[in-house]
Amino acid sequence: MNTNFVLLNNINAGFDQVRDTEFLNHVTKLCGQENFRPKLDHIKERLTKDVAEIESFAKVVVIGGTNGKGETSHCLRQLLTEDGFSVLMWTSPHVLSIRERFVINDSVASYDELSQVASISEKRFADEGLSFYEFLFVSFIELVRIKRPDYVILEVGLGGRFDAVNIFTEPLTLLTSISRDHTKILGHKLKDILFEKYGITRNGTKLISGIDQSFLKDTLTSWCARDQIELIQITGDSYIERNRKMALEAFSILTGKTRALLSVSWQCTKGRFETIRVAERDFIFVGAHNIDGHRKLLELLNFSRQNNCSTNVSDTVMLLSFSTGREDQVEDILSLYKSYPCLFESVFVTSFSGDRSMEKEIIEKLNSLFDFESNWNNFFDDKYKNKTIYISGSYYFIAAFQLFILSR
Repeated sequence: MNTNFVLLNNINAGFDQVRDTEFLNHVTKLCGQENFRPKLDHIKERLTKDVAEIESFAKVVVIGGTNGKGETSHCLRQLLTEDGFSVLMWTSPHVLSIRERFVINDSVASYDELSQVASISEKRFADEGLSFYEFLFVSFIELVRIKRPDYVILEVGLGGRFDAVNIFTEPLTLLTSISRDHTKILGHKLKDILFEKYGITRNGTKLISGIDQSFLKDTLTSWCARDQIELIQITGDSYIERNRKMALEAFSILTGKTRALLSVSWQCTKGRFETIRVAERDFIFVGAHNIDGHRKLLELLNFSRQNNCSTNVSDTVMLLSFSTGREDQVEDILSLYKSYPCLFESVFVTSFSGDRSMEKEIIEKLNSLFDFESNWNNFFDDKYKNKTIYISGSYYFIAAFQLFILSR
């Protein structure tokens, strides 16, 4: 099956680091650093008329879950776009460019379009005290009002119940998976996490679920019956297959049409098995921001290796790093990699610079299993020629490493 690079090429080709940095610095100066706050009423009240207007011309889809919601969102966007519909999609975080959060069909908003909607939002919400994430989202809403697409796809940022996207009245909703992440905000119990994410649903609507834990599926069935929500449960042999099947089901509900899983040349998107070939070596970027994401990645790579005899472990290296807020998961994540000794020739741990980076000293303290690599230039030594180097962990780390490659 061929891979489609249309969106990825459009993002990379239009990237301007100077303009990106200028825009981000301006938003940060207005709103501060990007942090989640459990607050929704102020956004919901101010956007009541916007919601009514958008729902008069577009169907809204809201996609939540711990892992897989970004990929599922992109898969649904691709299906709708290929069928001739116009689509705007909100997603976060971004990897290389802020424009990735403002997806228009098979491309992203231009810097001029971003400046236009941000200027409108800055004037309109000057006294609201919006957070970084909220400001970008209301700017996206302005873009929707200008573009008037057939469909609006909204990926939940964190949780669901209090996320800024949770303002529409009758969206089609999807929940991709449930696992532990952002536990200081969402709690440690899976049922409590499910409760926060279930908050995107509306009574009397439809919910597509890819949740695979039996007790959570039972809970979800009970809640949906109580709230008169039609529950459609999706299964798959891998998380990628399940995400794609969820998108196909949503496409069928929205359009009344069906497409077969294997008939689609699925698009590659930023940080999701994205390959950059440099100096006769392949860097493959795979975001995995929590222990469940790493577990599913390792299971998929192990399955692929077992079914591909030509793959040589001596040709494969893994480099990992982490963002703040995952300190309690690092040791368990690294132990997972130790339990798959036949996947990689070497596994390295590193740190990176940025507002969301975990401090080098903390990573070194939590890592007793693998070598720490502080000099990324070493991966351009001759000994790594013709090798595959996986870059995984935090999406913020992936962004930092891609910028490092671009700067060489």
